[in-house]
Amino acid sequence: MTLSIIIVNWNTKQLLNNCLRSIYENAKKIDFEIIVIDNASSDNSVKMVKEQFPQVTLIENHKNLGFAKANNQGLKVAKGKYILFLNSDTQVISNAIEIMVDFMEKNPNIGASGCKLLYPNGKLQHSCRMFPNFCVYLLITLGIRHLIPNAKIFRRYLMLDWDYNEIREVDQLMGAFIMTSRKVINSIGGFDERFWMYFEEVDFCYRVKKANWRIVFNPRAKIIHYLSQSGKQWTRFKKTKEAQISMRKYFKKHHSWMEALILRLFSFLGLFVLQLFCWLKCYGWERKKGELSQYYYS
Repeated sequence: MTLSIIIVNWNTKQLLNNCLRSIYENAKKIDFEIIVIDNASSDNSVKMVKEQFPQVTLIENHKNLGFAKANNQGLKVAKGKYILFLNSDTQVISNAIEIMVDFMEKNPNIGASGCKLLYPNGKLQHSCRMFPNFCVYLLITLGIRHLIPNAKIFRRYLMLDWDYNEIREVDQLMGAFIMTSRKVINSIGGFDERFWMYFEEVDFCYRVKKANWRIVFNPRAKIIHYLSQSGKQWTRFKKTKEAQISMRKYFKKHHSWMEALILRLFSFLGLFVLQLFCWLKCYGWERKKGELSQYYYS
């Protein structure tokens, strides 16, 4: 088996259907398997896969185990020389998967690679970042990024001044498309299951680099990414809370306990300010009946 494609799904039935169809339509020159791990979806995703894609290996969870643990379930049954972690809200364009497998074959020192991600309208999606540092995330936690989004420190971290048109070594890739190899997985393991959602791919890329493997972006392959479709099922507050919990775990694991403690304190403050902002927007500024639920849960 050349490639194992692992897809975690949670209530994205139609997007998953489109994703699976795009793979089978555009990856005909390589030997691959698809493993779908469903995290207790309630939208008949499991039924759809069983009826329309019986060739897919399907793992059904009875509760949402999170992104990292579900991917690791897929790794346990994967047979491929290469592993592709692919989001359910993606669509493969042309021979993108074949290009990336060939790229990995010709560059055995690459530990993980990513392709160019596009929004449905064809515009570029910034999918690479530098590894986070304490100063950047302290400012993000305090909300400074929203006040001065074009500040040099943020543009550098988010790699916004790069046109994504060249093959380039990077720090981290967006988890929507990460291709790695069996050798790397055997060397560093899969995802750290302490990360339920968010930062699991950052931690994975950090461990790949620490083990002296390269992480490379290849723009010659392209896919469409609808971005955060599973996350849209959560409230704004819950998404922020989960992101900050994972952020603190990352800094505690890879940085000093003091940095993790400071970020923890300021993240509580940030969550309080966010919740206060929601209430003030509803009752202090707009005073519209029902505005709280519409704003706070969107």
